Amino acid sequence: MNIQEKTNRMAELKAKAEASVIPYNTLLFEEKLSEAEAVLAETEKTVDLYNGIAKTFAYDVIIAKAVSAEEARRAALKPEEIADSDMTGLFVMRFACESPTYEVITVKTTKTEMVIDDDRERRIDLEELQTYYKKPIGNNPHWKYFCVKFNQLMGVRAAIRYGLDPKKVFEEWKIKDIVNKIELGETPTSDTQLLKTAKAVIDAMIGEIKVIASDGKEIKRTVRSCDVSVLADLYSTDDSRDIRAIKCPKDKKFINILFKICASIVTGQPYTLTYNTKSK
Repeated sequence: MNIQEKTNRMAELKAKAEASVIPYNTLLFEEKLSEAEAVLAETEKTVDLYNGIAKTFAYDVIIAKAVSAEEARRAALKPEEIADSDMTGLFVMRFACESPTYEVITVKTTKTEMVIDDDRERRIDLEELQTYYKKPIGNNPHWKYFCVKFNQLMGVRAAIRYGLDPKKVFEEWKIKDIVNKIELGETPTSDTQLLKTAKAVIDAMIGEIKVIASDGKEIKRTVRSCDVSVLADLYSTDDSRDIRAIKCPKDKKFINILFKICASIVTGQPYTLTYNTKSK
């Protein structure tokens, strides 16, 4: 399906899911539980189908924007300036950072009713997006390996900070041979070194971001000290299985955090905090 066909299909599926609310609630009120369960099961299938299409729809939109951006870039160049390099994959990564989530619907049930909630979002999976695109994305085709190697170095850094054996952590860390070929320098023990290493990894993902400020001057957006804090804070997570243990993030979670940093840099938007607030 193309983008328009997916738009139409999603509208049909959402309407179908919403249309099942009244029949389900009626059956529940009449205590026809087996029939209500059948309606719920069918609704959940409809919602799952909707969300699957919503994900690929989001990917299609990102890829379409990237293709248009690359066409515009080439159109602005002189014939002798056009190189063989194709920046579409880089644009895919950047547009994913601009729109890092997509809308989904969920089914909520209580003892008395069923509700279709359309105020939910899911984060894009960069690895899935690359697989869907069928070509490398990002500034460096090996960006994922940069992220995984960085996670290992951060784990070794944590070992040093907590008075553990860094050599043991480095040697025991599960990592593929291809990742070991990525050169990111020594373990970043200081915040300055961490900033430098983070810049190398973020550059592999989104490249150099340049924007025109309100005064007409060109400025570069890059890794900041607050990004370093986000990374360092990852390695203070409690492990519920062992009260003494500090849990290092798995590669997928670490990639998601780097994705968060990339999104903040690309959009120029600061981080936000979520916490319990006082009732008004």
